[in-house]
Amino acid sequence: MDFIVHESLKCLNAHRVSCYQLDEKNESLSGKSTHASGPEYAEIGLFEEKELARNALKQGNRLLLKEPKEFSDSFKLMKGERKITSLMNVPLSLQGKSIKVLSAVLINEVQGFDEKDLQWLAIFGNLASIAMENSFLLAQVRKGTSLLKNYEQHLGNFQDQLQELAKKETQHLEDSIRRFLPKKEGEEKSSDYSSYSDAFSKTFNIPIISLAGFTLDPLLQKTVGEKYAQNNAVIVVENSPDKIKIALAEPTKFIMDELRRTIPPKKKIEFYQANPEEVRLCLNKFYNPFGMNKYR
Repeated sequence: MDFIVHESLKCLNAHRVSCYQLDEKNESLSGKSTHASGPEYAEIGLFEEKELARNALKQGNRLLLKEPKEFSDSFKLMKGERKITSLMNVPLSLQGKSIKVLSAVLINEVQGFDEKDLQWLAIFGNLASIAMENSFLLAQVRKGTSLLKNYEQHLGNFQDQLQELAKKETQHLEDSIRRFLPKKEGEEKSSDYSSYSDAFSKTFNIPIISLAGFTLDPLLQKTVGEKYAQNNAVIVVENSPDKIKIALAEPTKFIMDELRRTIPPKKKIEFYQANPEEVRLCLNKFYNPFGMNKYR
């Protein structure tokens, strides 16, 4: 913009060329760039020039005042021997909105600006508008590039977190499966059942129950169906009016949901994880009606 103002000054043989920008909050003009042909022309008629530039900017129209008689009364009241005798204003637009104005003045000149001079100033104004538009678009591209870079960075971090989570879940699954696999010779079998039960208990968030010494009751088994209980390794431990306790050797969501549908809605159902070997012994043991049922 400073280059355009400087070149306009030389091309038009003006005494001063300025670029002003409107502050939308207080509607005042601020000088963005000013060049004068001599230091003596730098301050003459600045207030009046800004007033005309502000009006031209608000209206969005070009302004050409060829000679002193075309100026308003405020210009006639200017003090001092040197006065503005001719003036031109060309609004500069960005995104279809006038935000700046290019102003050129002659001071104490008999011959003022004409239509050709206004056309030349308009050409410089168009170049300035194009420069502002390009600068705006470049800023938008840089902003978009920065946003894209931040998005890609966040996406990369999110993918890394997902991969890390997947690794942890895979490791957890492998550890759980490893507990279910047969131990090497010499390892105690009881530890297999313990790890097996612990894994199911943690997976389904149900407590572990011991069925050692427990004798199942066929009447209790009929609550869920004796054949169903036999096929799915289900032991009905207790059945009271308000709740039922069920021990499972290998709990699954499918079996637990089926049992919930079987039990009356008002009755509370409590699931427990039992040692599969203890469940097998209970299902294979002959029922003794005079026996003592013990569980914990």
